[in-house]
Amino acid sequence: MGRGFFSFIITGIVLLVLGGGFEVRAAPSGGIRGRVLDLEFEVPLDGVPVRVSETGAETETVDGGHFVFENLTPGTYALVFDKAGFKRVIESGVVVTPGTLAEVSVSMPGEYVDMNEMVVRPLELGGSTEIGLLNLRAENIGIMDAIGSDLMSKAGAGSAAEAVKLVSGASVQDGKYAVIRGLSDRFVNTRLNGVAMPTADPDVRAVQLDLFPSAMLDSVQVHKTFTPDLPANTSGGMVDIVTRSIPDGEIFEVKAGTAYNSQATGNDDFLTYRNGGVDYWGVDEGNREKTLESGEVLPLISKPRGGHPNFDNPDPTPAEEERFRHSDAQVRSFNDTIGTSRDTAPVDHSWEFTYGDRLDLDSGASFGWLGTMNYKNSFSYFDDGQDKFKVSNGGFTGFEIPVESGEGNESPDPDQWKMQEGTETVRWGVGGMVGFEKDEHELTLSYLRTQHAEDTASVRWDDETNENLYWHNQSLIYRERSMDSLQLRGENPLTFMPQGSFLGVEWMEPVIDWSLADNASEQNEPDRRFFLAAYNPSTGQWGGPRKPKNFAERAWRKIIEENRYADLNLRWPFRLGPEREGEFKTGLAWNDVDRSYTQDSFYYTAPSIMGARTPYAVYTNATFDDLWSDVFLEDIRLGYPPPYGEGREYSRFFGYDSMTNEVNWMIKEFSDDVDYTGTMDVHAKYLMGEMPVTPWLKVIGGARWEHTELHTEVHAADGNDQQATVLNVRLDPETPDFVSPDSMNTTLDELANADIEQLDILPSLGFILGPFHDVKLRGTWSRTIGRPTFKEITPVSQQESLNGQQFAGNPGLEISQLENYDLRLEWLPSDGQVLSVSGFYKDIQDPIDYAQRPAQGSTPYIIPFNFDEGEVLGVEFEIRQNLGRWFEWLEGFSIGGNATFLDATVAVPDRDVRKVTELLELRGKDPGKYEIDERPMKNQPEYIFNAYFLFENRHTGTSAGIFWNRKGDTLIAGDDANGADYIASLVQLPHNSMNISFSQKFREHWKLSLKAENILNPTIREVWRSDYIPEDAVATSYREGVTYSLSLSRKW
Repeated sequence: MGRGFFSFIITGIVLLVLGGGFEVRAAPSGGIRGRVLDLEFEVPLDGVPVRVSETGAETETVDGGHFVFENLTPGTYALVFDKAGFKRVIESGVVVTPGTLAEVSVSMPGEYVDMNEMVVRPLELGGSTEIGLLNLRAENIGIMDAIGSDLMSKAGAGSAAEAVKLVSGASVQDGKYAVIRGLSDRFVNTRLNGVAMPTADPDVRAVQLDLFPSAMLDSVQVHKTFTPDLPANTSGGMVDIVTRSIPDGEIFEVKAGTAYNSQATGNDDFLTYRNGGVDYWGVDEGNREKTLESGEVLPLISKPRGGHPNFDNPDPTPAEEERFRHSDAQVRSFNDTIGTSRDTAPVDHSWEFTYGDRLDLDSGASFGWLGTMNYKNSFSYFDDGQDKFKVSNGGFTGFEIPVESGEGNESPDPDQWKMQEGTETVRWGVGGMVGFEKDEHELTLSYLRTQHAEDTASVRWDDETNENLYWHNQSLIYRERSMDSLQLRGENPLTFMPQGSFLGVEWMEPVIDWSLADNASEQNEPDRRFFLAAYNPSTGQWGGPRKPKNFAERAWRKIIEENRYADLNLRWPFRLGPEREGEFKTGLAWNDVDRSYTQDSFYYTAPSIMGARTPYAVYTNATFDDLWSDVFLEDIRLGYPPPYGEGREYSRFFGYDSMTNEVNWMIKEFSDDVDYTGTMDVHAKYLMGEMPVTPWLKVIGGARWEHTELHTEVHAADGNDQQATVLNVRLDPETPDFVSPDSMNTTLDELANADIEQLDILPSLGFILGPFHDVKLRGTWSRTIGRPTFKEITPVSQQESLNGQQFAGNPGLEISQLENYDLRLEWLPSDGQVLSVSGFYKDIQDPIDYAQRPAQGSTPYIIPFNFDEGEVLGVEFEIRQNLGRWFEWLEGFSIGGNATFLDATVAVPDRDVRKVTELLELRGKDPGKYEIDERPMKNQPEYIFNAYFLFENRHTGTSAGIFWNRKGDTLIAGDDANGADYIASLVQLPHNSMNISFSQKFREHWKLSLKAENILNPTIREVWRSDYIPEDAVATSYREGVTYSLSLSRKW
């Protein structure tokens, strides 16, 4: 266990002592008492189950229909009355004040023919309880699911990303991005309180859900079908993150916690680096400051003069002296760490607080506010990982199909790199809102700021494949991500509009709601550092690879995306008769997005590499544990010798011997850094209606008009656009065999900058059929779109790591078109329970997917293309059941689960089919035995399973739960063939994830929570896979460790 475990225990004891050692007087509680009568016969009803929707407290009427609830926190509640033979009644807006019992009288109508519920007063659906969210789901015109803060807390979900994983048919890619019903990023829309949000992610058009801590959330709602009032790219679904709302009365909540990770906490070998780590607030304090811009680095003197470099000239000119001093200062201006080191990881810790209140004014208006802040600092580490690449002549490759003829019986055996990685993460958020309400007019101003910083040090090495050369690769990556959102929202009834009956239709009061928002998202990656070297055990010598020469790199990258959003919606409800309520709805929306992408990259080189006789540097008299990176940037090994700098004398440097330990490194900038700016303006209008054909059949239809303008413009990082290196990417996926880099000229300028302008008219038609009690059949048909990302239409080279896979955008991409069919049958037998089955099919024209293309004089590029077509077919099952309703001895126990099965494929371009066919024939295999004209979609799992088992005793305040998740095989990258070379598909294997939680309330307002996350600690693997080879080969593998957490909270 080590020191970290004991620190965790001591911290936990301190929390317990603090929790039990003092008590603050709380505001007096209140209660509700009332009576239930039979509406027709006006007689009391005994034995009627009564539930407080917000707390879940339950009782039954006795002694003449009476009931009572005590010890309720002051606020507003909704009561649910549900008895066999009577229509269910919901009494909302029951106000509980301190020290008093609110009086309620309810009359329940008999249930003879119509099974629909009767609502005495309008109930605001939703909230954070599962009952409220299931009611919201039942009343929604589309197919949707939701997870409330109550279930998030029980499941240990720390962010919106972890909450989405609890939704049927949903998964999370890379721990950040929602994948709904087999579709990701471009087909999934993410909103905050209904407002479109920007994303500064460099790779995908998806909001990073892990930026939203669950402590700030009321619920996460997932809309799985498109209706005209939703964005046009709601093809897979829309994730609406709903923040906490203004309370009905004063609340004050405080929580503190600590956590222990089995692989990181207290580990003396935790991987980090000197001057690394994350500042307390997740904002770099200047250790990674960029001291040079592209275009500022002085060019090195590359040719000797008189047999010696210029700076070895005994009589340099004053101008040359100044230039030497300036160059020496430049190389020394960067942080002098480029490799990893070891340290001890402390225990994790977290805290949060919330305060809010509402004031009722004499004028009948109310004014309220809410403020919340949360913080978490955590560490993770693994030392038993494997990585997927091998090195061949300085480049990374995969493996080939076995050479022998026939089907072959050999498995691929790619060289494996051992891997270790340590990460420190800081995540915090602060939010606040103020609201005003009078005469059903509402106005809310809210602000949210989240910050997420992570610092990752990793090392990969291969000391087994080649006994004469051990490869060693280090990377130091620090990343800050932030989100700012300022929103103004309002709702206003149009009391001046005519109401009453007209042509047999009873028109009710219309309502408008509107939103204005200014949002910003930023991702900053200052001073990413990479160091690749090889160690020769026979000579004790480190050396850099011959390709590329730039084996030591550092880069600064920043992406900023801002959006200004506005919408205006008009809802006009009407009634055609008893229980035949409908609504017309129309609206406008504007979403204008601006993005900027900047990158400055540099690498180290020696003057000798620029023209002296010994072209490559080495570091001798070392062992494999004596890392070259430890001494690489020592003062004496940098810049120029005295009197111009602190480097070594060059007289020893330019002999005929190998340059052992004598290299004086200089800095040089990359010539192919290209920045870009992008804009996306989306303007929309829609018209739709809900028509109650009968009390048990409702038809929903309408259309959305959405206009898209998407534009990018590339610029050289040093400002010289004529020298900017862009990639001449041909637009047709059937023909290109090579990608050629070139400097911008008139022709390439036209190809480099993307312009997409398109108007889409998107219809939607659906129905809700409910002839039986609490049973509904829903169906929808719709058309939607999928837009390319900024990265995908920008033809510049983007590379995530030293010698990693290169990516280039395609400015000729087009918007994908989808046709969607959805059907769901659901049964909601009682509050908090559901049983449903859903099926869906999506036909995609011009889907955007990736293919590998070889490049002239470089490693292959990953390039996006519009493939011909794709399709997604799936089915979902879901169950939530309170076992106490079936077996009295299981009172307090409940189960839930969902299962989704997916078949998502795209048609492979003819060019790729032809290349694979030629390769198979070359290797003596029969192409007819393989299905090579289609493949799975990227990032779409074959299945998703979720299940949980809960226990809750409201009398003792005890709660416990077990949560399990499993995701099926998921394609990460498709295969590729070119000539005799072949790279197999990369697939992530399934693994089981399980969390266990326990909480206990005590002393009325305190709660102690214990959680064990990732309790199974599975090995997470990616494998090379192909139909043309007999079995999988491991590509990457690692384990995340088990995290045990302890927290203490107090509510006033």
